[in-house]
Amino acid sequence: MAGSATRDGSELFSRLHDSLGHLVRRTQQMLTSVWSETVHSGVTATQYAVLAVVSAFPGISQQDLGERAFLERSATADVVARLQRNCWMDRRRDPADARRTVLTLTPPALVALPTLTAQAEQAQATLFAVLDPLEQVRLSELLRRVAFADGEDAAAEEMADPASPVLSLEGTPMHLLRRIEQRQHRIWAEIVGKLATPTQYAVFCALRRETLDQKTVGMLASLDTSNAADVISRLRSQSLLQVTTDEGDRRRKLVGLTPAALDLLADLTPRALQVHEALSAPLGPQEVREVLDLLARVSFTTAPEFSRI
Repeated sequence: MAGSATRDGSELFSRLHDSLGHLVRRTQQMLTSVWSETVHSGVTATQYAVLAVVSAFPGISQQDLGERAFLERSATADVVARLQRNCWMDRRRDPADARRTVLTLTPPALVALPTLTAQAEQAQATLFAVLDPLEQVRLSELLRRVAFADGEDAAAEEMADPASPVLSLEGTPMHLLRRIEQRQHRIWAEIVGKLATPTQYAVFCALRRETLDQKTVGMLASLDTSNAADVISRLRSQSLLQVTTDEGDRRRKLVGLTPAALDLLADLTPRALQVHEALSAPLGPQEVREVLDLLARVSFTTAPEFSRI
């Protein structure tokens, strides 16, 4: 993950398109856009993953569901609660253990699932259409090795319902991306701690030494409009960003780094490099380059003008 704009001989910024974690997040962002145009049920990609697990493992506990769907505990609870409110999922006591609750899909969910799966397949096909079939297989192979690098048994396939009409979470790129993102957050917490979040660091690297409008910062950092505004506001409150009004167009807000941010980056960037190396450790140097190139082709297809960092 090469750096640029050095100060005192040290690398102060990272090139985001050389960061596996950043390209995974950007590809996830592209998936969200394609998904919203292809899947018409109102079910998100994360909700589909939860439905897929419960379909394959009817009667699963919420804790086991989160592990198989590659979700943190709080995120699992939120998704399950929303699916219950929308009548896609039921929660009941386990007949074999009254202290335990288990999850099943409702009859309407079971009826809708084949159509939902077909739409999910189409969304994924659209996202990865820039790659030829062999490249798609290769990308899945590399992503799987990164996703399950910590030695977990990816899935007890023999326990799953073979008739379940869902995409495999262990072999489907869009699910593997979420698993890798989860793993990256864990590594980031261990190495970087509370110095900054991955998205805050992406904003720093998007800006470098420039002053850019808020919309461009968000696009370069692979953040949607609302998330970009939240991240910029928080960093501004910490005196790490300065926000001014564009004198040529007073509706535009211009964002730049403060001296405090530059001081922070002297410590932060080497740690970010360690995160990248730990995340990509299951792959050899050539394989790392290969997966970065494949993800860059996928994630910058719709916005090639933002590939410069």
